[in-house]
Amino acid sequence: RGIDCFHHGKNMKLNHFTIGQRLSVMAAILLLATLLVGLRGITLNTQALQKNTDIMASETRVAESIDTARNAQVQFKIQVQEWKNTLLRGTQGMRVFEKYKAAFLAQSDKTQALLHQLLILQPELGMDTTQVKQTIELHAQLRQKYLVALQNYDIQNLASAQLVDGQVNGIDREPTKMIDDVVHRTLAHAQKLNEQMTAQNLAQYQETRMTLWIAMAGILLSGVLITAWLI
Repeated sequence: RGIDCFHHGKNMKLNHFTIGQRLSVMAAILLLATLLVGLRGITLNTQALQKNTDIMASETRVAESIDTARNAQVQFKIQVQEWKNTLLRGTQGMRVFEKYKAAFLAQSDKTQALLHQLLILQPELGMDTTQVKQTIELHAQLRQKYLVALQNYDIQNLASAQLVDGQVNGIDREPTKMIDDVVHRTLAHAQKLNEQMTAQNLAQYQETRMTLWIAMAGILLSGVLITAWLI
């Protein structure tokens, strides 16, 4: 009997509200739910926009870093070829010798410039620059060794090319290996970053989907409760 009295008293309190008041409460709850969902949606959209902006910026830096590393690799190979051209064709005269020597030095400068550019790009990708610094130093030493050997070159002696080349034979192997390693390391790091960005996108999608499911479930539950109250 006590329980019946409690429920009777509760129903009297609920029945105290008119239909209009109940509809107003229902509308207010639904509007509040819509507002909360909308605010959450705006927040998620802003976060997604910022993440996409960061991803695009990171992808740009990754692409630039890869292109720079590969370009340094190519320019160094051209530099070595220009060294060979200097030795093989330098005997055609001083003008030809100076032409190919200048080309050799120009390629050396291009390779150095690209390696220094990598020195700036890699920290932006969270990469350690020790390897690049070592490569820059070794490459600079290589240039000096080539120039020292070139002092013994005689443009009037056809055998001079072989003699001078023998003094520096094989010294380009280590710089070649180090530049190749820089390229491979850059590519590996780029792959790792791409995997991280893919995981971030997936996490963002799952969070958005979960938020929408919770919002829909909350609105549906609110509608059921309010409908039951109205009845």
